Amino acid sequence: MKIVFSTDGLGLGGKEKQLIQLYRFLSERGHEVYILTAKKLSANTFLTEIEKNDNNILELSSRNYILGGIQFKQIVRKICPDVIVNWDTRSALWSFFLSIDCLVINNNLRRGTFLSTKHKFLLKLVAKFSKYNLSNSKAGMKLVRLETNENNRVIYNGFISDSNTLPIINEEKRIYENIKRLSKHKKIFINIASFQKHKGQLTILEALNELNDDNIVIVLVGDGPEKDKIKNEIKRMDIEKQIILTGSISNPQPFLTLSLAYINSSSGEGCSNSIIEAMHSYLPIITTPHGGTSEIIFNEMTYFFNYGDHKSLKKHMLNLSSFKGIENKTKEEYKSHLYKFNFHNNSTSFENFIKFCYLQYHKKH
Repeated sequence: MKIVFSTDGLGLGGKEKQLIQLYRFLSERGHEVYILTAKKLSANTFLTEIEKNDNNILELSSRNYILGGIQFKQIVRKICPDVIVNWDTRSALWSFFLSIDCLVINNNLRRGTFLSTKHKFLLKLVAKFSKYNLSNSKAGMKLVRLETNENNRVIYNGFISDSNTLPIINEEKRIYENIKRLSKHKKIFINIASFQKHKGQLTILEALNELNDDNIVIVLVGDGPEKDKIKNEIKRMDIEKQIILTGSISNPQPFLTLSLAYINSSSGEGCSNSIIEAMHSYLPIITTPHGGTSEIIFNEMTYFFNYGDHKSLKKHMLNLSSFKGIENKTKEEYKSHLYKFNFHNNSTSFENFIKFCYLQYHKKH
């Protein structure tokens, strides 16, 4: 089957990680898969150097709705795919309003629930026009008021463990070795997220500041538009010695294994890759309950606080600062829970959904 994944970019985000892993999986299964991206490739991507030069990975020269749409249609006509899977709103709108003559699947419900009114309206519009919709959480379906059925499916993110792969990039190696050294006598709490307001990193800083415990170190993995604000707050609170800003990391698993607990401070996630990765390291999870998070967590090792509530977060951090490790019985239960994020099973479900949609589409065409 000839499949096009259309997306708005290929950076180091959760959506992009899933997209590239599914690209590899479907390609290995014998499908002819293309990625059509609206942003040029940079060094910060999950793609290998070989994949960056892959002729099946194509870039739009314009993100403009009109110019980009014209180019989108030209490329799709040239490829002549059996199916387009849209991973962003713009691609979905182009697919519907430019009369693309093939099966179209909306896979743009793989996101957090914190969205502007405009973006939420566009998501609902796309979902309404889409015959086939995919989400990585029930919360994503609920956001656009869709009932889960054979045409509207929830498939959770699959996980591939990279915990045994140590950092190979020089700067990442340096940061990793520093955290490894600190973990021997400090309590490491870690957060992995883009630096955006709704991700809530400032709440973590406020909790740390009030704890007033020099033995606690926070590792913030990520980058984004709020980075300067976060740096200024760290300086204002005088907690520079307790914060490590790593920037974007290609593989966070080794960093998670050095940590005492994971903190998710977001106002709403879909199916968080970072939480799944942290659970695969058997970490306690301190998290907000919003969005799809409550669907994926392991209750016995989860501690909830509301978005922005730094006092509740502080309380959980204080309680977990004496955490001695997971008991064997709980670890086995944790392991069973993680089976729902099995990469091969979930990727096969993704492939089977495409096949199902393809058969349904051709019954009517």
